[in-house]
Amino acid sequence: MKATIVVPLLAVGVLSFVLARSQQGYGGALVVQQRDTQPLTAALVDKAVRGAPDPVSGEKASSATCVPLGRGELRNPWRCVLRYPTGRQFRYQITLNVNGSYTGNHELVLLPSPRHPDTGSIRGCCVAIP
Repeated sequence: MKATIVVPLLAVGVLSFVLARSQQGYGGALVVQQRDTQPLTAALVDKAVRGAPDPVSGEKASSATCVPLGRGELRNPWRCVLRYPTGRQFRYQITLNVNGSYTGNHELVLLPSPRHPDTGSIRGCCVAIP
């Protein structure tokens, strides 16, 4: 009598497992499809890195212009030029992370002249990853 109850329950459990496993992965495909239809734009990166403070005055950048140098989902690395109200300008190589945070290094002081590399770096959050 126990076998007549256990066998059908076991069959239902195995069938449910097989169906669940066969549907696995469709959510990931949907996310990739949504990201493909709404690419990461330079304007989104510009907006986020504008919050990086001037290494000397601590003021936020008045503007930022970023250009992707790579391909793929995050288009890493990015080259960004930040302009500050003081007139200072810096260029950084920015790397975006999947969680929207970023880090920037390879600082190049553009203004005041003369141009020269420096050891400064920036980091922040959050680039709105579509």
